[in-house]
Amino acid sequence: MSYSKEEVAKLFTPKDYAIVCREYSKNSLDMAVYEVNVDKFSDSLFTCLNLRSRMNPELTYFITKRENLKKVIEFLNVDTRYAIPTDTSNLMVKI
Repeated sequence: MSYSKEEVAKLFTPKDYAIVCREYSKNSLDMAVYEVNVDKFSDSLFTCLNLRSRMNPELTYFITKRENLKKVIEFLNVDTRYAIPTDTSNLMVKI
């Protein structure tokens, strides 16, 4: 499903949604999970984040509702690289 720029701006606002990044260090195997601060969401932002994570597999971006932000950060802080995936579609979506 594809949305126009106007539809994306209406559906996804930084007030209601947050972007979270999970980053692994290649050298030390440390992990960091943090919110990505953005002024507004756009289709080009999602495209850029998707491309960035493809070019740099240590970075993974997710979008979640603000009300779930704390749960998502706690979930992603657990080293899930080798864990059995659970259904998180109600919490977050990978960009």
